[in-house]
Amino acid sequence: MTLILFRLLAVISLPLSGQSAESLSWYKATASMEPTIQSGALMGVDKAAYRRAADVRRGDIIVFRFPEAPDQLFVKRVIALPRERISMKDGRVAISNVPLTVRGRGGSRTEIAGKEQYRTEGAGTCGEIADNLPALRLGEEQFFVLGDNRCKSRDSRFWGPLAFSLVVGKVVEIR
Repeated sequence: MTLILFRLLAVISLPLSGQSAESLSWYKATASMEPTIQSGALMGVDKAAYRRAADVRRGDIIVFRFPEAPDQLFVKRVIALPRERISMKDGRVAISNVPLTVRGRGGSRTEIAGKEQYRTEGAGTCGEIADNLPALRLGEEQFFVLGDNRCKSRDSRFWGPLAFSLVVGKVVEIR
């Protein structure tokens, strides 16, 4: 299943403080980020948030051009940063052999990545390929991104690391 974001051209809104109207664009979410962002919600994306790969933080929710079809836009959470080593076992994510802090059991969990705490759905229940990943070291300007709704997300588990050059911006507002 391919999850695509649709750009909304008719939405009129005032920019958040410190952001110009030119840097904030609005997109409609799909199910891959539930329960954090509900399907159909509007996301305000700051296209000027990242000037360099070092500006991106673990836990950020970003919009990017899909590596396999750059005309499509996706939204995911940044889990691993450049030069880090990531792995997954039974849906549990580890960065440099240190598991992310997880609260809860079964498919609905709370993960803590950096300063961000968020709920995930389906982690550990999506099947062998989606729940397990051998250790992978990211390159200089690469990120590992996952949808919060793990079973309904096509993300780095399937197509590999995301290059910084494909990042469009940071989600800064959800309506």
